[in-house]
Amino acid sequence: RFSGAEDILSQMFGGMGGGSPFGGAAGGMGAGPGGMGRAQQAGPPRGEDRKIKLTVGLKDLAAGKAPVRLDADRTVNVSIPPEPENGQIVRVKGQGKEGPAGRGDVLITLQIKDSVSIDQSEFRRDGKNLRVTVPIALETAALGGRVRVPTLGGAVALTVPEWANCGAVFRVRGKGLPGRDGLPGDI
Repeated sequence: RFSGAEDILSQMFGGMGGGSPFGGAAGGMGAGPGGMGRAQQAGPPRGEDRKIKLTVGLKDLAAGKAPVRLDADRTVNVSIPPEPENGQIVRVKGQGKEGPAGRGDVLITLQIKDSVSIDQSEFRRDGKNLRVTVPIALETAALGGRVRVPTLGGAVALTVPEWANCGAVFRVRGKGLPGRDGLPGDI
């Protein structure tokens, strides 16, 4: 049964409230429930966000996480994204200051420490790869042989070919840092 344009519009638009199909008795947009562009009622505020600076070393980058002290009695492990940039911000939801509607977030600004010394060798970060200089005996450089190469997870052996030149670059695959592509870098 046809009962009028107002009833048809009301069914089409879900009864936007009031007596008018356009929301409210006065016909204003968004006055009633379900109206387009209605104002959201603000609830109680959540707690404030906290800002923390975190210095992240190469071992933390390799592990993909770092401990962050939030309070005197509260420490959390924060996931570090692969190949982070210095100054990048990591958000930890629900760990900020307490408020009537719950905790705020913690915003952690990463300060990347791009080098570290392990076993008297200096590691330098180059994206997801690490660079390290390893001294080789003259005899090993001339005749070839195996040398011990430190990594963030323990030393590995590297075979050096005969007549290796000073400054030659060799690669230890998969012993670098986690990469954005899901593959580890090299040393």
